[in-house]
Amino acid sequence: MNKHIEPYIKSKKVYLQELQPTHIQQYYTKKLKEGLCANTIKHHHANIRKALQDALMQNIIAYNIADRVKVPKVNNYNANFYSTEQIKKLLEVSKGSTIETVILLTSFYGLRRSEVLGLQVAQRFLKVEQK
Repeated sequence: MNKHIEPYIKSKKVYLQELQPTHIQQYYTKKLKEGLCANTIKHHHANIRKALQDALMQNIIAYNIADRVKVPKVNNYNANFYSTEQIKKLLEVSKGSTIETVILLTSFYGLRRSEVLGLQVAQRFLKVEQK
């Protein structure tokens, strides 16, 4: 909200009661051109809609204009998987490196990127706790 949405709305010099669906639609278009993906815009839309829903409940606005805005279509993620041969090669190349254990666990359990990053954070936390 503070990094993207609020600065954009303030730059338009529009009060909440004057905000129109076109303002939000233009915001989505601008952010897509700046390189944000449709999934991120969908999250922005959820935040905008929630904020406007709160304003609606407080009788600040007559209706939730976010309900009248077309959200960009979300792209489905198509994951690629390593073959058995590729995993063997990766394990050979990483042998003795600092990330060997992470690669081994990831390969064995089929961890996602976010889960691997969680392991790295947990590992750092455990090292701090042990000191």
